Amino acid sequence: MTQAFNTISIEEQLPILEDCGKWMTGIGINITNTRFEKILRLYRVIVEHYRQDNISELMKKYSEATLFYVLTDATSFMEIYYFLKNKKSHEIPRRKLIESISGPILPWEEDPSKGTTHSRNIVFELETAALFHKEGFDILELDDVQFLFDNNIFNIQCKRIHSPKRIEDNIKEAASQISKRMDNKSKVKGIIFLSIDKLTEKEKHILEVDNVDDAGSHMDKLAHDFITTYSHLWRKLININIIGTVIYVNILARIHQGSKPLLTTCKQRMLDIIPDKDHQHYLLIKNLSAKLEASRRKN
Repeated sequence: MTQAFNTISIEEQLPILEDCGKWMTGIGINITNTRFEKILRLYRVIVEHYRQDNISELMKKYSEATLFYVLTDATSFMEIYYFLKNKKSHEIPRRKLIESISGPILPWEEDPSKGTTHSRNIVFELETAALFHKEGFDILELDDVQFLFDNNIFNIQCKRIHSPKRIEDNIKEAASQISKRMDNKSKVKGIIFLSIDKLTEKEKHILEVDNVDDAGSHMDKLAHDFITTYSHLWRKLININIIGTVIYVNILARIHQGSKPLLTTCKQRMLDIIPDKDHQHYLLIKNLSAKLEASRRKN
């Protein structure tokens, strides 16, 4: 397994989020009255309270869930912005970006009849593509995230899990989609990405910790416990070319280190390698994991 852990200061990130909004407007995407505009507006309110060291008053005005989704979604948009901002006009997935900024701030306010449930799925997919691009991989497609590594095409299927009852169905659906993309091509490999934020229920809490290591350990445990409990579901897949599952976790934390607590978003990705050590694909996914780990340490 490989782990990636980051803390992002909300105060330092506000100008980047504002630049993201200007960039989208500049490429012809109207952000007025969208989820993105609401996030940007609330982000400014959060930062203002943070600068005044008045987080307690902020938490009286807004629920922990609202703060969680504003800050974690903002971080996702910033990652996507870094990924796409220097691409040529015809390479920018405008349709996906337009869909990604729609819908309500809180997931349980999404309405399938209005088509607003799809936006966060797209954000998850684009952020995953941004992750691999940031780590030095060549992204081949964005309709389905695909990248090239060691002369193999990797197809990524992203699933946001909303209920324990849907875990197995989500995994089977991801595996089926990967198999269709493979079309009997031995050089195509698959990785399943699972976001478990809804299962952890961490959107209802702000984690209070003494230091960054404590936050990292907490997230490690969330991802590791999920893998320990559910890895049998992806390890029994028939398709031997599906060779890894990544567990993705977000938390909102206040780190009480220094004179002023740091309010920050924390992201964790943990890769579970599916093939056994004597399997033909083990070395491939192990090398991929090593590259991700080396890149993370370098950054």
